Amino acid sequence: MLGWTGRLGSMTDDPRLVAGTINARGRVTFNQVTQVQATDLPEEIVLVAVLPNEGLYVWRLPHEDVDVEAHEQHAGYSRQVGPIDPNHPPPWLGAPAIVGSGDIDPALWKQITSARTNTLKKLVGRALGL
Repeated sequence: MLGWTGRLGSMTDDPRLVAGTINARGRVTFNQVTQVQATDLPEEIVLVAVLPNEGLYVWRLPHEDVDVEAHEQHAGYSRQVGPIDPNHPPPWLGAPAIVGSGDIDPALWKQITSARTNTLKKLVGRALGL
């Protein structure tokens, strides 16, 4: 990576990473932030919005703070957050840490901006050192 030199401040060593790409309306939805039937919930959730023209907008929050704001995605299976405007996030989310696209290896950034679902999560995790 270029200017990005490390990890973001962490509450735990094993957070749940959830990534989403901004849509044409300038919103991002974070799917499956909570697995309803899970018995081992993460302490921390890292939400990452991919803005192809800007970079990664990153929020690290306790699981409880995210779950209380989430809504049903698939009945009895998962909950989601959004859609939100990453440039004007809701007060509970707060301001993001921003990793500019120029601070990420160009080849990796190209992969991130074209990836979806699990591949996106894996690539974003690599970019952030998670």
